[in-house]
Amino acid sequence: AILLDLYHGKEVTAIGDNAFIYNTHIASVTLGETITSIGAFAFNACINLTEINLPNSVTTIGNAAFADCGALSSIVLPKYLTEINATVFSNCSSLQHITIPRFVRIIKDSAFAKTGLSSVEFEGDMVESIEAAFSMCENLTSIMLPNSIRGLSGGVFAKCSHLENVVLGSA
Repeated sequence: AILLDLYHGKEVTAIGDNAFIYNTHIASVTLGETITSIGAFAFNACINLTEINLPNSVTTIGNAAFADCGALSSIVLPKYLTEINATVFSNCSSLQHITIPRFVRIIKDSAFAKTGLSSVEFEGDMVESIEAAFSMCENLTSIMLPNSIRGLSGGVFAKCSHLENVVLGSA
């Protein structure tokens, strides 16, 4: 397990692009409250990463930051996140549940593609656009989208072979 908050006595405020890409030794990461951003591909392909604790200070997570982390089984997204970037969690086959924080407005292409998601929960009613974010989520059987949705891209649920129930807005 690693704790990222200080480096040579200085506060860590960001995890850079590719910082831990392909690191096979990391199993658990806890980020300090001073961190506000995680770069693109920062933890990409960390195949033994099972958990990461993101502080609410994180407001930006780059493209593919956690993609191909097949052992990642749970993550709590920071509550002030406003967008979920492309391919952030794609190919995280052990990820079964995600709660979309209240302030997220857009979920980009392949954000959760090929994950093990069986449930998705929306905390708020601010998501306006969902691109092809949930394609190939074969365990997803039902999803209730918030009233705020104004646009769903083509392929948003492509190849979700077990998806039987999509509710748009309040039931």
